[in-house]
Parts: sequence; C-alpha cells; structure tokens
Amino acid sequence: MVDSEEADIENEQFFKRRMTRRQAIAKATAAGAAIGVAIVAGAGGYFAGTSVSPGKSSTTTVTTTATQATTSAVSLGATPADRAVNAVNALKASGAIPAGAKIRFLEAAFRAGNMTPTAGQTRTDPYTGKVIQNSINMLTKWNDLTGVPVEMDLLNDLQLYDKAISEATTKAGTWDFLGQRIDFLVDFINSGVALDLTAFEAKYVPEIRTGNCPVTPVFAQGYYTSDGKYWGFPGCGDWFSYYNRRDLVTNPKLQSAFETQFGYQLPVQGPDTWAQVLDMAKFFDMYKGSEQTLPDGSTATLRGSYFFRDNWFSNIEFRIRFLELGGLLFDNNKNVTLDNAITRQALTDMKALTSYQVKDAFTSSWPTMYPNYSNKQVFQTISWASVAQFAASGPVGGQGFGVYQTPGYLVNNKLIRVTVLYDQTSYIIEKYGKLTSVVPDVPFLFGQWLTDPEISTQELANPGAISDYFRTCHGQDERMIATFFAVWPPNPGIEPGRRGAAEAFDVQFQSLCGTWQMAGMHELQDLWGTQMNAYFTGVQDVDTSVKNMQSGTDGVMDRLGRDAQFQRWQHVVQTFPPALKVLHGIS
Repeated sequence: MVDSEEADIENEQFFKRRMTRRQAIAKATAAGAAIGVAIVAGAGGYFAGTSVSPGKSSTTTVTTTATQATTSAVSLGATPADRAVNAVNALKASGAIPAGAKIRFLEAAFRAGNMTPTAGQTRTDPYTGKVIQNSINMLTKWNDLTGVPVEMDLLNDLQLYDKAISEATTKAGTWDFLGQRIDFLVDFINSGVALDLTAFEAKYVPEIRTGNCPVTPVFAQGYYTSDGKYWGFPGCGDWFSYYNRRDLVTNPKLQSAFETQFGYQLPVQGPDTWAQVLDMAKFFDMYKGSEQTLPDGSTATLRGSYFFRDNWFSNIEFRIRFLELGGLLFDNNKNVTLDNAITRQALTDMKALTSYQVKDAFTSSWPTMYPNYSNKQVFQTISWASVAQFAASGPVGGQGFGVYQTPGYLVNNKLIRVTVLYDQTSYIIEKYGKLTSVVPDVPFLFGQWLTDPEISTQELANPGAISDYFRTCHGQDERMIATFFAVWPPNPGIEPGRRGAAEAFDVQFQSLCGTWQMAGMHELQDLWGTQMNAYFTGVQDVDTSVKNMQSGTDGVMDRLGRDAQFQRWQHVVQTFPPALKVLHGIS
C-alpha cells in the first residue's frame, strides 16, 4: 500500500487520464530456447515453514521464490498474457514443469460462469439485442495455449476462507490457485498459506499498477501490503453503487404525488441523502401501477427497498454509513471506537428501512436480490455492478435501471458520500500447492494470464459471468459498455445508454474507500453482521448490539495484537477518498 500523498497523485492521474480502447491481444510469439533456459535458471526452492493461526505474526520465514530470469520481461511478449503463455511454454521446453502437471484451482461456485460458461451461449446488449460475445471456456483456452490443464473445484463462497486457513494448518497442498476475498489477505499472509508474489511481479510484469490498462488504483492498493510486497490478483471490482427503478422516478404523475407528500421533488438523478432513500422507500412500497405488469399479464408487488440485513452483507451498508458519518475504527490512543453515537445512528437509520424491505433481505443477499429486482419486486438497492447486466434482460428491462452514486450524510453542512470495496474477489497462490512447490511460476503465470486486460475482458463478457470490471480500460471497451453500462442513464454529451465509459469510473471512484486490510476481518465481519441482524430482526436493542460489537472487536484486537492492528488501520485511512480525508484532517 502507498502513503496518502502517493495514493492521491495516483488516483488523480487516473481520473485525468484519457483512456484509449484496448486493442485485441497480439498473437503470442514463440519463445526461443534461450529464453527458456534463462527463465528456469536457478529454479526456485520450496521450504516448509511453521504455520500460525489467522492474524498471528510468524517469526519463521517460508520462502518460495520465483525462478531468476536473465532476460527482461519485455522479451517474453508485449502483454501480460503474451508473457504468461510464452514463459510457461519456455518452462515446459526446458523440462522444469513435470509431466502430467496441472493447476488445482479452488473457486466459488457462483463464479463458474466466468471461467466455464455453457458452450454455445451468448451475451447480448440489453438495449440493442446485439451479440456481445459467444461463450469462451477460459480454462480450455489456457490449456490450448500452454498444455497445462487447470482442474477447478467449486465451493460455496463463504467456505473458501476456512479451506484456505485449513491448508495453512495441514500443508496438504490441495490447491495451487485460490479464489478468495481481498478483505482476508492479512490472515492468509500471517497463517502462511499465501505466497509472496513480489519477485514474480517484478519478473513477469502483470501490469497491476503499470501499463496502458492498469488495475484501477484504489483496487490495486489492496494487493500490496504497507511494506510494498505484492500478494494477489484481482478477479472482480466488487464496489457498490445505488440503483433504483428509473422508469418509476421519471413518471410525471409519481413525481407530482411524491412532491405533494414530502414537500420536495423526487430525486430523479438519484438521492443525495439516506433520508431521501427512506422517503422513497415509504412512497414506492407496495406500488402496483402499470409499470409493474409482468410478461404473463400479472402484476408484481413492489417493495420499497432491498438493502442487505443478513448476518454478513449488512456490513456493506454499515461500513458506508459509518464512514460517511465520520466513523473511525480507532482513535489516536488505539481505542476501538464503535460504542458511540455514530454507530447507533447508522444502525438506527438502517433499521428504519426494514419496514419496507423484501423479507429475503434478512436471510439472503444477492442470490435473491438480483432476481427480485429483475422481476420488478424491488424499487431500490445498493449493489455490485453485475446486478445491471444480470437483471436488465429480465422483465424490469434496461429502462428499469437508474444507477447513481451511493447516498450520503450531511456532516458539518457538507454532503459526504462514500462507497466501499467489500469481499472483493481475488486470487492468491497457495504456498503449499503441489505444483507451486515445484515450479511456482506456473500458477502465478496463470493468474497473470487470467487478469490480462484483454483476457479479463473476455472473461467478464462471458454469458453467465457475474464478476465486475476492475481495469481502467474495461470502462472503454464496447463489450464492457454493453455488459455493464448500457443501463446507466444518459449523461449530457454522452451517447444515451453509454454513460458507462470513463464517466462511470470517475463519478464513483472518487468516493471509493480502499480495502480494510487488517487481520481478523472475517471474524469481525461475522461479529458485526450477526449483531446488526439481531437488532434488525428485533432480537435485541441497538444498545446491546453496539456494545457487543465494541467488546467483541476489542477482544479481536487484543488477541491479534492491538498495536499491529492500529498500524494497519493507519494504512486503511490513507485509502480514504478526498472528502473523508478533509473531514478527518488527513494530509
């Protein structure tokens, strides 16, 4: 992670950059035998070390190093994908990769459509019906290019963490490439399961923070620890915007009725504040106008909102509100600061919406919210970008989407808006993996290939893909515009339905807070979500929930090292968006 000044400069450069469209990936060039010899010279060793529990610091260094190169990365190819394919083929030619070698890949089941969509399926533009892309099996494509097969195991998303931590304990080496969440990176590092990728990044140049199409800066920061080491690959943006039924808010009769009831104009360009969100939930709840007619002639009952109130994803909105109200996890004396008026207001305001919620919001999350929105049962939500490309082809249609900045709070007479990265899909290399133990370059190079600007675009545009864009050029590619941005409302001077190019990035990313890169985040998010849900469902009052959040968090911080956690928090606040830095006087 970088310091505040460097982060601000990097983000400013990103916002000012005029992005050009990424051209199709160049055909891979054959790697010469000399390159192959150079790549495998000094093949890296693998040394077993001592694992520790999540969050604990280890004094034993476990080292798996990149094979040293005597040639520059550029000689391997012009793009990250070129370099990855050519490097693997050179390693094969040199005999460094054992016969029958394969990459074992653990992934969340819901993301299977990213990699292995059903053959023959197509993705189409929700407005024009034009085919965006035919299905591409990414694992087959990699195998065809390199001859190294990938065997993918699928699990429930929330099981991935436990599997990764168990690998640190058993050192079984079941997998080489692990789909995970960037929030838990510190646990994976401290437990010993994550391979340090710093040397590999320097050797092969995956262009995480460099090149013509780097990973969006605030995303990229989460893959580097404060000491500058590099640890993983992005798989999904996983940032949040506010969505509502644009076909309803642009209805003149509903606009007039709303103004009569609440005394101000219906926010056609999205709400500024959470108070407006609550008013709209009240107004649109149970609406059954003509817009609610479904293809079969029946009328869908609209609920005023679907904001997550379950045991896990409640954390998304809480983190947004907490930060907007001026909340900080620690004060300057290293005290946890959750038992306060800010937390109580955030939770009280969140509960106020529960009277207008879909019932699924208390027990589920996106697996029910996405189809509920698609079927005209939800007026508004905050969500990942994939809700648009998932639901626009359903009964709600493209015109049923308005996508805007997340609502905010007025603090010191200034509107503060924040959005967050939460559970960002990422990939780490398992240090104990069977193939990693022999030639760690190969799983790294698979990750580099998969997240290459062009290859990642193909993956995200796959029919059935559900991950969100994460590289700067994704916002300029016609496949991504049609997939994600066609539903954004028109902007002056922008082609209707095409607001999603650079503009969509600029608007929301300027209020985006980086990853909370701390130890024990899995435990903390479970603690906070469970306590919030107990309050939202009437099991306990707000004071009990807040005090339990405070005491539980204190326990985690003491057990995992309060001083170290406080220092990690200092790096988190350096990723705050400009408005929060001004609010807290962070230079």
